[in-house]
Amino acid sequence: MSQFIKITNAGTCHVEAFTLLGVSTARGEASKIGQFGSGAKMGMLTCLRHGLNPIVVSGNNRIEFGTVDKTMGNKPYKQVVAIVNGVTSELGFSLEFGALDWTKIDYAIREFVSNAKDQGGCTIDVVDSIDDTSENSTSLYVEYTDDIKAYHENIGKYFLDTTDIISHNYLSTFKVYRKGVLVCENVEQRSLFTYNIDNLKVDESRNAEMYQVLYMATWALKHMDDNQADTLIKALVNGIACVEMNEFQPCYYNTTYTNEKLLAAFVRKYGNLKIVSHELAQFASNKQQCIIVSAKAFEILTNAGIQQADIMGSRKGAENGFVTIATSADCKRIFNRIWKKVVALGFHNGKDKPSLAMFSKPMSNGSTIGGYYENGTVYIDRNHVNAKVILEEIGHYVTDADDCTRDFQDWAFSIAGALL
Repeated sequence: MSQFIKITNAGTCHVEAFTLLGVSTARGEASKIGQFGSGAKMGMLTCLRHGLNPIVVSGNNRIEFGTVDKTMGNKPYKQVVAIVNGVTSELGFSLEFGALDWTKIDYAIREFVSNAKDQGGCTIDVVDSIDDTSENSTSLYVEYTDDIKAYHENIGKYFLDTTDIISHNYLSTFKVYRKGVLVCENVEQRSLFTYNIDNLKVDESRNAEMYQVLYMATWALKHMDDNQADTLIKALVNGIACVEMNEFQPCYYNTTYTNEKLLAAFVRKYGNLKIVSHELAQFASNKQQCIIVSAKAFEILTNAGIQQADIMGSRKGAENGFVTIATSADCKRIFNRIWKKVVALGFHNGKDKPSLAMFSKPMSNGSTIGGYYENGTVYIDRNHVNAKVILEEIGHYVTDADDCTRDFQDWAFSIAGALL
């Protein structure tokens, strides 16, 4: 004897919900799952393609579905028919409609459950027979195959029982839901959280593009509570392999709300410690007060306002492989002469004299940097100890402006004019 999965919701449905493409009682209602007016029809077609004949009992109506063979020219196709209380009507679509996207029987059961939920809730049972006495309810029956049984036994995976945007899912598979319905799962990635995003865009088969899923899931992090923020900050600091670390882009993290939550979580967990990337760790001036993190985590945490470790020499020098060396007497002499002239002409903007340092660079480094300014110090390459380079870097110090900016250009031309 065959068994059936029985999906029931209160209230009767219109026959057109299963026979007319495009009509939907859920479209435009924010709380509803449905929106396209095609789900029930596509679910029914998917069942038929799997050799299953769904039956709907709603109030006084019993609706069955089947196909009849037709041809268009010399091209055969199967016309879908609905049998309503024993009366057969041809529908305006063939069995092949949606076959490229609606491939799994799972999709059909998902739609039937979603439609029932949209009507205010559903019950799911396994029964031995079809009950035609439905009164004020709607029940949909499909033969209980092994594939449907496997889906039914894992129904909690496919439908969330919470409306929370983020919930803990520590290192389980990466799953994203839309209005409580699973629309994306990546079994090759582990994630810290489960994401339930109402405004995630999906196609008519309720699947979402991965690039958009990743963007929207990262955006959803602003809804973290303190415990979830603590979980995320520990994962970033410790380099735990998860989708939040491996796939989420740092720029997507960079929202005011997410940054505030990350900063607060870092302070709760690590107090006044500072961060430094693996690449810069060897240059940290006080390693005992530092946490070493990956380059990606360093970018995310820096954007959140977490303090960076102090770097011996300078950060730019460390990043470029520059090595601080003793400052030569010639460099000091040129530097002091130029600074005195800048002050005498009134182009120092009221600033005190900056510190001076020299650096060298390895032969393998292709950089053409002759000097740079950082954190109150002017750095000069040992092969570029000349007035031009030193004046330029003093200009960057005085103006706090980069090359090619209006402020820096105005300063440079003004001092050049004063010297003519």
